[in-house]
Amino acid sequence: MPIAALNKAIQSIDINKIMSDAFSAANIQQYVKETILNRLRQEGITGSEKKLQTDRSRQQGTQAYSMFTEMLRERKGKQASHVDLYSDGDLHKSFKVTLKEIGFETEFNWTASKYDTEIAANFTEMYADADEFYNDVESLTPDELDEIALRIYKQVENKLNEIISR
Repeated sequence: MPIAALNKAIQSIDINKIMSDAFSAANIQQYVKETILNRLRQEGITGSEKKLQTDRSRQQGTQAYSMFTEMLRERKGKQASHVDLYSDGDLHKSFKVTLKEIGFETEFNWTASKYDTEIAANFTEMYADADEFYNDVESLTPDELDEIALRIYKQVENKLNEIISR
């Protein structure tokens, strides 16, 4: 392919469309949803890579929950080593990924769980306000964002390879 034709073909690539298509792909949406929920359930880690710990836990010197909550969770057969925001499962079921023109938005329905209607009030020592808490819990870590960027990069690379191989 002559250089002028190659240049024209490369300029015709619609990066915004490639990005929009990448974010629209069900696998990216599913990746985002599963990644955030699994990280919370398995580790209790937020998007800024903070390990969640309730205010009462900090005051009592326990790992994640107050001593009373740890006892209740253990009696129910639930882990108590980290805050997983999974008291009755309703909160996790409410999590959704909404596509935007380019990118996506993540959101829990914070009043979905009968146990967690004021959940941010349990983390005032970690966060300045409820919005800061919600945004951190609903976000991806830098490594997870890198994984999405890599997936998009591969799609751009494939498009370039298509053009070059003509």
